[in-house]
Amino acid sequence: MLPFSPPPADAEAIGNLLSTLTRLDTERVVAEKSQDLSPYGLKEPQFEVTLKGQDEKKRKVSQTLWVGQANPTNSFLYSQMEGNPQIILVDLSLRQELDKDVYDMRDKTVMAFQPEEIQKVELSLDKLSISVGQASSLSDRQDAGSTSTGRWSLLAPLQY
Repeated sequence: MLPFSPPPADAEAIGNLLSTLTRLDTERVVAEKSQDLSPYGLKEPQFEVTLKGQDEKKRKVSQTLWVGQANPTNSFLYSQMEGNPQIILVDLSLRQELDKDVYDMRDKTVMAFQPEEIQKVELSLDKLSISVGQASSLSDRQDAGSTSTGRWSLLAPLQY
């Protein structure tokens, strides 16, 4: 059996999520402390987000944010940081960024190449095969007058 290799994540989706979370501001403190979290939707939060990392001394650190329901005007979300008794309001747009499934976070790239890395393309359909290639060395590319992608030539079915 082959060892498990985790699938790649979508770097842009992760970047957007981290940007949203690290720029999140408290709009207002609703309660300094509450015995009953139910009115805020925090007894059973809609979302729980934990960020894990290391501090400057290479010690493991983490922060968890619980996100509950929207406030009565539906413009903010009730939230609470783990270890902090305050109930706070954060921007409602956080819900859209957190409401993701596995597909949203998975890298959906089909062919992982940068255009400038490609030197040859082969197309096959039924009995027809077409192959095109570009100058193989940097000096060939410069001679061809191109700065990044080189000059492309038909290699098959006939080489010109």
